Amino acid sequence: MPPPQNHEIHLWTIGPDAITAAPDALPLAGCPLSPEEKDRLQRFHFAKDRRLYLLSHVLLRQTLSHYLGIPPDELRFIPNSWGKPFLPPGQNTADLDFNLSHTSTFIALAIRRGGPIGVDVERLDRQARLLDICERFFSPTEAADLRAAPSEQQPRLFFQYWTLKESYIKARGKGLSLPLDQFTIRLQSPEKATVSFPPQPGDTPEAWHFRLLHPGPEHLIALCVKTLQPELIQIHHHPA
Repeated sequence: MPPPQNHEIHLWTIGPDAITAAPDALPLAGCPLSPEEKDRLQRFHFAKDRRLYLLSHVLLRQTLSHYLGIPPDELRFIPNSWGKPFLPPGQNTADLDFNLSHTSTFIALAIRRGGPIGVDVERLDRQARLLDICERFFSPTEAADLRAAPSEQQPRLFFQYWTLKESYIKARGKGLSLPLDQFTIRLQSPEKATVSFPPQPGDTPEAWHFRLLHPGPEHLIALCVKTLQPELIQIHHHPA
């Protein structure tokens, strides 16, 4: 399979069955992780966290290796000032951007060519104090929307906002240095959304576009990309 072409997003996922089937103790012999990744892997206290880290990072390395023709253990990742990893130009011959996300039961890897991408996945049945969280982290408009929604709709609306906001800050590549309450997500339909934020040099809200996907009844995925031609975006889902 060739790497994503212009306007394509390749979404690779590992679902609950595959994650559950993976053994708790995974051999590192022959594993394509870097020494730093292996060291971090061993520092996880719980086996489930080691399993998720290993599966997600092996998926990233094997997928990029397939696209770029570079052995997975030879790929190097360079973090920007906020920790988002990028491939060095000498290896990234296809001009790919990528982003990883996982919950306890799902892994998502999004890859595109020629522009930033962010992905976030959440479990819809995750228990949380939704209204308390939205009052602390959402913009006033988002918090008001959530409070005004019927109580039975609030959990799904909360996770729609949360995944969309996470996908946006991950696409921006600045992590939580970009405060969650300093931009506002508005749902235009059950599957699409827009973002608004104060004027910024070299950036406009109209450049950012979102998709919400439902890979199964228990999970929600949000994608965010920067593009001037959102109508051309095609998403190709590849369950791994």
